[in-house]
Amino acid sequence: MKVALSRAGLESIAHQTGEFLHDGKIKVSSLKLRRWDGRSADGPVTPRIVRANEEAGTVTQTYDWGVVHCSYSAVENRLDMIVTVRNESPRASTPVTAQFFLPATFFC
Repeated sequence: MKVALSRAGLESIAHQTGEFLHDGKIKVSSLKLRRWDGRSADGPVTPRIVRANEEAGTVTQTYDWGVVHCSYSAVENRLDMIVTVRNESPRASTPVTAQFFLPATFFC
């Protein structure tokens, strides 16, 4: 298995049978931050900065509220991913919902 990264993130997951990746972007689809009055408000879900390090197999997305970091590692015929979400804002957050765009056939 071969994994390739670009400046935008995961670009390719290829194996003997072909390409498996449809869209390799990590997308934060929802985030709620607690306001000063205790109510929740939507947090920004578009990263300000995206950095990929192909040698290290990592992608880091920086948001106004914090960081999403993903490490990729191809081991034989398996792709391992470690995702870390760090809230760096002074406000508490509810769980972050993230999407990873891999086709269903990848998991068969």
